[in-house]
Amino acid sequence: MVISNNNEKLELYKKIANDYIKLIKDGAYKNNEYIPSIRTIAVEYGINPNTVARAFSLLEELGYIVTVPKKGAYVSYDSVLPVKNTNNLDKKISEMKKQGYTKEDIITTINKIYGGKNDRD
Repeated sequence: MVISNNNEKLELYKKIANDYIKLIKDGAYKNNEYIPSIRTIAVEYGINPNTVARAFSLLEELGYIVTVPKKGAYVSYDSVLPVKNTNNLDKKISEMKKQGYTKEDIITTINKIYGGKNDRD
């Protein structure tokens, strides 16, 4: 989610939040990884720490980070994980059904590929 401001000039705290959303989504920061302190980011951007604190509040509100008092801010990955688009998978399975494959054929093949294991094993 990129924060928008209806084509108006984006407020600085929202720009900072967008920068960190992009870094998190691009994998620069992993789940539960510490991100730089408010003070460090303020120095990096050459701005008032209150502006960065406002960006952190927004990131926390959106579920991208969790702040731990006296410990810092950490990536909160759960809400960031992309929602899988299953349209392509639906199409492939529909094509297989049209070609005469049964549900059991498809399930047997899935179990063969996954080795009877769950999920990503």
